[in-house]
Amino acid sequence: QSTWGPRSMASSSASPEPTTRDLVTVVALLRQRCEMKCNPTWFSQRANAGARNHEAHLAKMATYKRLCSLGCDVAAAPSQYLSKEQSERAERFTTVADRNAVYTTTEVDDFNGVHARWLTSMRAACSSRCELLCEDVAVRGSDAIEPHKCARSCTSGCMHFIESLQ
Repeated sequence: QSTWGPRSMASSSASPEPTTRDLVTVVALLRQRCEMKCNPTWFSQRANAGARNHEAHLAKMATYKRLCSLGCDVAAAPSQYLSKEQSERAERFTTVADRNAVYTTTEVDDFNGVHARWLTSMRAACSSRCELLCEDVAVRGSDAIEPHKCARSCTSGCMHFIESLQ
């Protein structure tokens, strides 16, 4: 049983609550970081520079980047892929009445375990959402990419975004 959760003392009123604009900015920064991680590696780009079918390779990298970025967008909106029950449990988990409390090592370890399970759950749900999205030809685009390749690229974006939350 988890000992992590709200404490009896209220948090300090001196701490400002983030506004909706603050939250949007933070999510935008996380998405931007995710999209940069989706960028093809230097090695991939360099190998393509002198390759035959240069345009085809560029198109393939662009498709991967587009679909990986889609995964970043999906991961940034957990209400779109978590069930209502999962969302409510996540909200309860992230609500801590006293942010300034000093936790024991056991409580911190407990929190880290619960946090890791949440991230694993988010990865799985985001990946499932990508699979559903990639069944749609409009999402895959005119690139004629197979649904499983689309889902793999999209899931990479999910992973990059969620890694930022660790």
